[in-house]
Amino acid sequence: MFRSLMFRAGITGTAVITGLAISTNPALADPTPPITAAAYQLAPCDPRGTTARDASLATQLNSTLNAKMRGYMSAYRVSCARMIIKAVRDRGLDLRAAAIAMTTVIVESSIQNISEKVDHTSLGLFQQLDSWGSAEQRLDPTWATNAFLNKMLRLYPNNSWRTAPIGEVCQAVQVSAYPERYGQQAGDGQIIANTIWPYAGGGGTEGPAMMRDDGDGSMTIYRWTSTGSAFSRASDYTSGGWTMSNTGDRVASGDVDGDGKDDVVAAYQNSDGTFSFHVWKNGVSYAGKWYTSGPYALGPVGGRLVLADLTGDGKAEPAMMRDDGDGSMTIYRWTSTGSAFSRATDYTSGGWTMSNVGNRVASGDVDGDGKDDIVATYQNSDGTFSYHVWKNGLSYAGKWYTSGPYALGPVDGRLVVADLTGDGKAEPAMMRDDGDGSMTIYRWTSTGSAFSRASDYTSGGWTMSNVGNRVASGDVDGDGKDDIVATYQNSDGTFSYHVWKNGLSYAGKWYTSGPYALGPVDGRLVLGNW
Repeated sequence: MFRSLMFRAGITGTAVITGLAISTNPALADPTPPITAAAYQLAPCDPRGTTARDASLATQLNSTLNAKMRGYMSAYRVSCARMIIKAVRDRGLDLRAAAIAMTTVIVESSIQNISEKVDHTSLGLFQQLDSWGSAEQRLDPTWATNAFLNKMLRLYPNNSWRTAPIGEVCQAVQVSAYPERYGQQAGDGQIIANTIWPYAGGGGTEGPAMMRDDGDGSMTIYRWTSTGSAFSRASDYTSGGWTMSNTGDRVASGDVDGDGKDDVVAAYQNSDGTFSFHVWKNGVSYAGKWYTSGPYALGPVGGRLVLADLTGDGKAEPAMMRDDGDGSMTIYRWTSTGSAFSRATDYTSGGWTMSNVGNRVASGDVDGDGKDDIVATYQNSDGTFSYHVWKNGLSYAGKWYTSGPYALGPVDGRLVVADLTGDGKAEPAMMRDDGDGSMTIYRWTSTGSAFSRASDYTSGGWTMSNVGNRVASGDVDGDGKDDIVATYQNSDGTFSYHVWKNGLSYAGKWYTSGPYALGPVDGRLVLGNW
């Protein structure tokens, strides 16, 4: 775990940092450029310090922000924003609440946990007065954020804060002498919230889930949670009538309602020729059908369903790459309202032979812009392959990598796109059968506009047919870097979850079952923060 330990003190420890001039409560400093330098005693926001991802996101934000904080984001400020947004997510509130909180701290403290009383008795990120709580409480980002949210919810009952202007809500809570300043920073508050939201879930909680055919016209979603070093069994969901052949491998996971916890989505072919997206919140609570199509055959989709935040709004939505049957393909897209999926703009290719792709389609934020993208591997006629990228699942960005001679057949559908390096950009990895009783995880890194080869992992004895396509990625140990997980059918009828930290370092078996056949699971393995 690579961490830049900017602060070594506890939450009440201090460090002197030269930074932006702050706006106090009431806000007195000018929050717009030119920005003057001032030294304040600062407390850490995350007692563990900052991460490599914090630094990467700071670099990204410095080029995307438009107002006061443009060019002034740092790993420390991102760590503060991360703790604020995590508190919002843990509270069960949505992305708009995070944007309101971020707008407030931009104006009040320039996203710094100020531990000296610069203005009257104000302290912390929100510059809360003594009347709000003790110094220790106000310097705790989680406590301070919840205190802010408590007042916001009192002032705006029945979720009316969701439709009120962001600047107006900030002013109602803070009662500043300069109310117009919040509105001036609201756009950047939203950008920061959108960018950091996917990385503020707490880490160390992504565990596997598998949808398994029960063989009696029903199915079960088996779930596990992560301790950070092992997987533990969690509660399951068992359906009523369910024909698994109508689903195939079209199962994916992501946070479709923006509550900070991942959900499971499956595409199901209905008997009338339509299909429906079924949703299970947190993988265990059935939330019904979120979309039913007109006539649409799922067969040409194969297993090419992804669930990703393609819009950057903090909610994941489905997309499917479908063979048009005429030498072209279409990426069908939807957006999420938080309770349903709505059709969005599609992408249709020119010449495209889907058999050259198979099920090797995955999603992740490969350019670090806070929105997920779609990646497909394509077998070229000369024996090489290329990674094709569609930004936000819609805008074709070309080939980001072309290999030397390399057959994709032994990869089958074992492609993942994940932030294995913790730099805020996702990159592809493929688990390939070496054909000699071993396997190799081939890895790449992302520059934001291309993929570059990285170091690989090669196993000892490994029978790939015991894995099938049951390979997925997520941050299972909470170090800010994604990992790779595979299920392996053991010779005694049990199975084991094998883990590779950052896709490279083998971490052993994190769980071994009792008797359990993986065949009825097929490729329906996902990882999520349940």
